[in-house]
Amino acid sequence: KRVMLNPTSLQLFPFPTFTCVITFMHLEYTNELDKIHHIIKQTFPPDERHQSSGKLMPHMSLVYAPEATETLLYDETKRLSNDDNTPTLLAPMRAKYLSVWNTQGRISDWKRIAQIELP
Repeated sequence: KRVMLNPTSLQLFPFPTFTCVITFMHLEYTNELDKIHHIIKQTFPPDERHQSSGKLMPHMSLVYAPEATETLLYDETKRLSNDDNTPTLLAPMRAKYLSVWNTQGRISDWKRIAQIELP
């Protein structure tokens, strides 16, 4: 069964652990995403960056930017949220891959360590 992603909104999130701000799309919570999340939790234990509740918050990160750009990124995220093209940006899409990343160090140091194609 194909994994569909249904974006619902755009949001900005300051992320001090990575010394950055992130613009991301919230995704609708689905049974398929919950099943994938459950499998991943069994394989990769939570760390200090993840909610202690382990509750899934489906999202797709769009931008990781330096903290100093928070105001600029907030304004751009707000503009995109109200733009005439937002329905296109928030259109449902099929997830094609699931990837695992090593996120130690600076963002420029991050490395994809595995990727699998989803049916």
